[in-house]
Amino acid sequence: MITEKKGCLAFAVCGSFCTLEDALGAAQALTAQGWTLLPVMSFAAQQDTRFGTGESWRQRLQAVTGHPVLDTLLTAKSMDCQQR
Repeated sequence: MITEKKGCLAFAVCGSFCTLEDALGAAQALTAQGWTLLPVMSFAAQQDTRFGTGESWRQRLQAVTGHPVLDTLLTAKSMDCQQR
């Protein structure tokens, strides 16, 4: 149960596919502690592998964080500018 918002963090995953499940668990734990996570996926992490499809990982990370996955830092900056 979240009692207070802690802050906002970028949460990035790369192409280390065998650790993506653990990364999702860490993201869940951080959001449960009150952190807002802005998910970032490298190009490699978005590829289809024997561990799953890139789209599946993207959807799961978005579901955990509640934010769209950023695929470049310029995308993040662009979104910030649009909000302002």
